[in-house]
Amino acid sequence: MRLILILLLLSSSLASPLAAQDVDARSAFDEHRSDPVQPAAYQEARPDECYARPRGRDGVVAQSRICDGPRRVPVPPEAARARAMELGLGVRPAADRLRIGRPRPEWLAVISSEPRSDLLWPVARGLFSRGFGHVRRREIAHRSHDGLDIVAEAGAHIRAANDGLVVYADNRVRGYGNLLILLHADGTSTFYGHCQAIYVAPGQLVRRGQVVGEVGATGLPVIPHLHFEWRRRGVPRDPLPALVERPDAHEIRPDEETRFAPPPPNVRTPVVTSGEPATIPAR
Repeated sequence: MRLILILLLLSSSLASPLAAQDVDARSAFDEHRSDPVQPAAYQEARPDECYARPRGRDGVVAQSRICDGPRRVPVPPEAARARAMELGLGVRPAADRLRIGRPRPEWLAVISSEPRSDLLWPVARGLFSRGFGHVRRREIAHRSHDGLDIVAEAGAHIRAANDGLVVYADNRVRGYGNLLILLHADGTSTFYGHCQAIYVAPGQLVRRGQVVGEVGATGLPVIPHLHFEWRRRGVPRDPLPALVERPDAHEIRPDEETRFAPPPPNVRTPVVTSGEPATIPAR
């Protein structure tokens, strides 16, 4: 009987560290899980700020009415709010810094993950639509495109391309609508524009593959899509060669044989500013 009790005590002492490790592993997984977790509350939406943006060529200039809302960004957790205030995150100057220059060293010091050379395709069921740089479509060929357009249904989940720090999540950068900016360990940053909603707040740390928002049509677009940019020291780079896990179009749309058309240029409310009538390009 005494021998049985001793064996039971030994087995329980050996099992407890393993059980503790399992609990720790589960806790770490729950903290950075990739399934969608919507914010507990959203910030109050400001009145939608709209403005006219000139477009067109050959002497005919039409103006389109652009709106960067409705704003849908989360109320930040207390720890994230404190970090954002300490580091100066979440404000327009922070977004502008990553658009035109280098990140601040104290921002990079917060990111503990190892740098990666590849990027995760940010919309699991999103189709490549418009590429980086100048395109052949006549009505927009004069404008350089600083990222990729990925077309998906409104509300489709957006994933973080890599581990990173949320530097900006708001709709104060014109044309982007609800914009999320993540800073990564290698000093690059990724921009997620036109979001319908953003799930993470400035000051938060996110994991690669974590759902961080929803595809939408805020800002410039007339159909839902994600505008995705990859910048180093403020200079936009073509992210396509670095992206992995890009879905096959036939897996998403098995009945379509043709290449998916890019999103049309913004032609919401054309207003003629010259003596000639404005023409709306065929879609």
